[in-house]
Amino acid sequence: MTLPARLFAGLLALLLVVPSIALALASARADDSAQAAPERSARASGLAWHSGVFSHDAAQTTRFAQARGRPVDVLAVFPSRDSWEAILQDWWMSPSAVPPGFTGTLAVGVPLFPDDGSLAAAAAGTDDARWEELGRLIASRYPDAWMRPGWEMNIPNWPWAATPENVEQYKAAFRRAATALRRGGPGLRIVFNPNEGRGASLPDARLAYPGDDVVDVIGIDAYDWYPAYDAGGWEEHRTKDQGWDFWADFARSRGKKFAVPEWGVMTGSPESGGDNPTYIRSVLEWMGAHADLMAFDAYFEETQDYCRCALSQNPRAAAEYAQVLPRAAAASAASTASVASVASMGSTGGARATAGATAAPAPLGDAEPDHTAGEPAPGDSGAPEAATEDSTDEPMEELTEEDSPEREPSREGATDEPLTQPSDLPSEQRADAQVEQQAKRQADQRWLGVDPGDRETESTRAPTSAPATYDADGLDTVVGAGEPPSTGAMVQPTRRPGRGLYGREESSRLLPP
Repeated sequence: MTLPARLFAGLLALLLVVPSIALALASARADDSAQAAPERSARASGLAWHSGVFSHDAAQTTRFAQARGRPVDVLAVFPSRDSWEAILQDWWMSPSAVPPGFTGTLAVGVPLFPDDGSLAAAAAGTDDARWEELGRLIASRYPDAWMRPGWEMNIPNWPWAATPENVEQYKAAFRRAATALRRGGPGLRIVFNPNEGRGASLPDARLAYPGDDVVDVIGIDAYDWYPAYDAGGWEEHRTKDQGWDFWADFARSRGKKFAVPEWGVMTGSPESGGDNPTYIRSVLEWMGAHADLMAFDAYFEETQDYCRCALSQNPRAAAEYAQVLPRAAAASAASTASVASVASMGSTGGARATAGATAAPAPLGDAEPDHTAGEPAPGDSGAPEAATEDSTDEPMEELTEEDSPEREPSREGATDEPLTQPSDLPSEQRADAQVEQQAKRQADQRWLGVDPGDRETESTRAPTSAPATYDADGLDTVVGAGEPPSTGAMVQPTRRPGRGLYGREESSRLLPP
């Protein structure tokens, strides 16, 4: 072979070998990268669902994780809400708020419109570009974050509270927010998030449900109060209209995952159970028994006086949390072993409602569930039915005044005595303490839309409205003309200064949660 021929053959061999070497090196680098940076979807807690905490303080989150003996999978955060400029300031994703090495994701509570906006403008699309910008901002670091636009819409003191008069605007604004968020971050997961129990602004929070196509997860915020979660109180919260089982059943009926984005003891309120281990045990055991349905939970580690929810301030609750969490994890492993087919529902960015749906939601009547906590209803396998191409959403039944749940008995027998009366205090100091706690109780009741002059509570007060009907899709409701909401339910929000939920020196959230 001549010299030119040999050179040509050598060059050809080199050209064939080099790409193979480069491909092998690239593959090795990819494997190393995958090992060094775990996927965000992996649950560091080891639970069957994503479990975490509300905190805007990285050090506090680290202490919480250490105390419970498991890393957190999700951080619940709240941007400032004064204006869109304030909402888009990302201090809540900064190193001061997010611990180093955090591999989880966020649950972001965002007002349906800022303080300088309006529900009408949001429903008309005025904020669409801002929502898309927020979606891009969050997705740049947490592409699978849970988004909670207009949370707790059935509490009257939020500016975006849904009422029989504005519920159509609320749904329109929610739909626009969800659609724009997904344009900015296609993997973001949207949460429909009422407060547990019958709210004072809307007799049935399902009236505000914006549609399966814009909701990935259904969740409730549920604190230890009205009434406190003692043995009887837990049973009431679990089984009552729009209680724990009610919303879990509704989530299953819509083919959605379930979440508890805010929960905690509420030592700051005299209407709570104080440092209450029964509440902690009840909630953790319920979530463990419903692990196949759970998407995430976030304990509300708030230290401010209005709440005093933090486990760091409540040693009995903290001890119960650390003791029961491993049992809940074990129960969750058993619960999910036979329902792998629904493991990804609502926990991936692509989990969107399609043509398929499951059974229609339970009626609005007063019938008690005929199954016990942690056990599926008769005939219920514990997992939603698989959607088929031929299946369609079954409409929610028509809501009429006759169908509406009876008001729960008022707490006429409840005492106004404070929860604690130190016997070693002089009588005048004890009297002052009683006056102070009574004032706090009345402030709580006003916030919930309850007239302090009567004994109705958050779970019994509901505005009077005309019957509502559902359209053919069973999702968009039309509320007829009727009596306006009780003026007692439309009190002005209370702000408290300090760091609080909205961080820095800005106003705290509307209180109590």
